[in-house]
Amino acid sequence: MRLITRAVLVSVVVVFFATSSVFAGGMHLAGIGPKALAMGGAFRAVSDDYSAIFWNPAGLYQIDGKTLDFTYTGIYPSLKFQLNPNYPIAPFAKSGEISNTAMLYSVANLAATWDMKDWKAGIAIYAPAGLGATWDIFQEKPILGFADPLLGNPTGTNYPLTLKEGLPKDELQSFIGVLSIHPALSRQLNDQVSVGFGINFNYGMVNLKRVVMKNLGGGDMLGHQELDAKGWGVGLNAGILMKVSPQLRFGASLRYEMDISMSGTVDTKVYKPYNAQLASSIPDLNGDVIPMSQDVDFDLPRPLVAGAGIAFTPNDQLTLAADVEYTQWSVVDKIEAGDEELTFNWKNTVKVSVGAQYLVNEGLALRAGFYSDPSPAPDETLNPLLPDIARKNSVTAGFGLAFGKFWLNFAGEYILSNEREIPLTQGIIGLPGTYKSSIPSFDINLNYTF
Repeated sequence: MRLITRAVLVSVVVVFFATSSVFAGGMHLAGIGPKALAMGGAFRAVSDDYSAIFWNPAGLYQIDGKTLDFTYTGIYPSLKFQLNPNYPIAPFAKSGEISNTAMLYSVANLAATWDMKDWKAGIAIYAPAGLGATWDIFQEKPILGFADPLLGNPTGTNYPLTLKEGLPKDELQSFIGVLSIHPALSRQLNDQVSVGFGINFNYGMVNLKRVVMKNLGGGDMLGHQELDAKGWGVGLNAGILMKVSPQLRFGASLRYEMDISMSGTVDTKVYKPYNAQLASSIPDLNGDVIPMSQDVDFDLPRPLVAGAGIAFTPNDQLTLAADVEYTQWSVVDKIEAGDEELTFNWKNTVKVSVGAQYLVNEGLALRAGFYSDPSPAPDETLNPLLPDIARKNSVTAGFGLAFGKFWLNFAGEYILSNEREIPLTQGIIGLPGTYKSSIPSFDINLNYTF
């Protein structure tokens, strides 16, 4: 059934591939631990609290006694997108600049550390990566074309084709997360050097809703699809911490590349075109919805991450730190999930962080930091479902307050990405247009030392 015009057909194909590029969870969360986050992630040479499990497990050895930590993270992305008006899909989208559907994404983590003879042990349950966005970009019942050419009137517009059951509200959605259960050990080799390593058991979650095109043998039709999958994978990390001098420390860590084996389902609703006047006489225009479902298995890649940092403590109150982090995002090339091939072509990135902590007294610490981190997504695969739209320039700040055996730690972060203009060029499989984003987040932590 070839009732959708060529322009509509091309547009649907583009949307299908464009929405796929969010799939691999391409945005690290900035890390874990409000102290580390308040210092801009410049923490590999500091690593003196539970978050060393993530940043540099060699630093666990610095923690005194047994500790228990609970942390809550809130992330509130504010995203804006304006589609290039010359793009074929533009007539079917809402006009002007569109904002994402506002939503608070919540993450919690729990951690404990303790002594084990000559070792320091720790375990944390946390989310090392996450991504989510919700958009209402398309018209509910767009005009797909006209039936007049099939009825002998090639230029007529008397019989517009639309959808009987419209597209759902918030038709483009992504939720991609990784939950890690991460035990780690650290040992001091001598007065200058400690080492550490950990094993992380990662539980991956993907829920993706998007607009697709399906050919059921009689032509191409518009559809809406939901992918829901979950799975497990195992990864490793290791680190070293060196005391170069009484004032200077060096730290380095490595998180190895791994895959999460995902299994789930793809449920699709295919919409026949609809015209009220012709529905009774032409069954292919009756607007019926055809349900489809398939089981899928695929690998969700997690890239290698290598980082190094220094920490300088000129006196007992002040600590200055800097980190450099390399992420091998190029492993996120494409994913084959059932009948679908999802293309990313992401690029490797280098993140730079600086931070500071000032101890006002034994019970009050003030912290601040900054980091700059480029987006891994190239122009040709970028689309609105990926909040990591451009280089992230983040300002961070926070404090720690002691009362008895407790510490209350807070960190605030504001990520401002550069405005990014994606031109309309040949071969693009994302959505061209103007992208803007700002992402505030905060961490609240309660630490107890036994």
